[in-house]
Amino acid sequence: MESVKPSPAPSRPSKKRGLFLLSFAVLAAVLLLCFPEASAQGALQGLTFCLGTLLPSTFPFLVLSAFCVQSGLSRWLEPLFAPVTRTLFSLPGCCGPTILLGLLGGYPAGVRGIAALYRQGSVTAGQAARMLGFCVNAGPAFTISVIGAGLYGNLWLGCLIFFSVSGASLLLGILLGGWDRLRRRKASRPEPTSGSLPASAPLPFGEALTASAADAARGMLNACCFVILFSACLSILHTAGITVLLFRGMHAAGIPATAAASLFPLFWEIGSGAADACAFGAPLALVGGAVGFGGLCIHFQILSMASGFHPPRLPFFLSRLLHALFSAGFLLALLSLFPPFPLGEETAVFHNTASALQGGLSATHAPPIRAAAAAAALLALCIVLVAGGIRKSKGNRKIR
Repeated sequence: MESVKPSPAPSRPSKKRGLFLLSFAVLAAVLLLCFPEASAQGALQGLTFCLGTLLPSTFPFLVLSAFCVQSGLSRWLEPLFAPVTRTLFSLPGCCGPTILLGLLGGYPAGVRGIAALYRQGSVTAGQAARMLGFCVNAGPAFTISVIGAGLYGNLWLGCLIFFSVSGASLLLGILLGGWDRLRRRKASRPEPTSGSLPASAPLPFGEALTASAADAARGMLNACCFVILFSACLSILHTAGITVLLFRGMHAAGIPATAAASLFPLFWEIGSGAADACAFGAPLALVGGAVGFGGLCIHFQILSMASGFHPPRLPFFLSRLLHALFSAGFLLALLSLFPPFPLGEETAVFHNTASALQGGLSATHAPPIRAAAAAAALLALCIVLVAGGIRKSKGNRKIR
């Protein structure tokens, strides 16, 4: 029987970092104690958004993204995608389905496929980190249904936003691929043909589907936890008047009022931020750029899901800024070529209302059956995740 080596004791944080962490924890505790109702209301809105919008629109794509890799379908399709992925993105052909699902499946779908490709040994850590720069994209369910139809009442505007952020993703991928070729040429390094992890064999259909569902459940619960947390924090910041102070500071710096009122919500969490931007009449280019950027909540979700290959934080953040600039530019061009609002409908779309606006939670007033179905689906995900953990622990005990 092998002797188990004791794990090394965790190192203590530095004095400055310890003081920062203590200050942050004390401030968070004070805000939670001073504004418990705002925290609870924000968490409830985040949960409603997860059950009514995020879970039904994203989970199937998460399963499909992982299944393409687990079943070996990505490798089988490699000859079909290789000419495009190698020429445009300097990536293996097996990355093609993941890139496509990253465009269509919403922000988390791409990163789950990238993580699966890395675990399978199909891409290196560097290639996975580079894919993370352009495979994080808002899908049509969010851009067309939530923003276009739900907030602005115009499906064509949602289509234009989707085309702009998708075009920005492809352009960013091409630029990152060209940079990778230039860097390898200067260093006289050959193109990698396999991943840094040992390649694993494809799973049978049933096992691949089960593993994909469990993997998607972990990703979905991860995303929902961050949405609930950021929604609760944003509600506290609103109630405490901190967002008002930020607005006044940005407006005093010369930023127009409509943009200044929307900047922080869009930077913090894209769902509620898009609703605020619509309510305040923010420029559409700002909304398109923010959808390309994704928001801080999305960034935390993505980086936590990509912890297996440890992507560098600064390049990832810079890629999100470039994506925002490209998306805003594409949207401005598309708006000039294909105006989304027929003559006479502008006032019907951008009108004032006395009713309370729900921050991006388009499912707040959804039929009860829809919320109940989403809750049942989330419960099923938890059961799949727990069952997968039990099966994995039994397998580990057998190996020992």
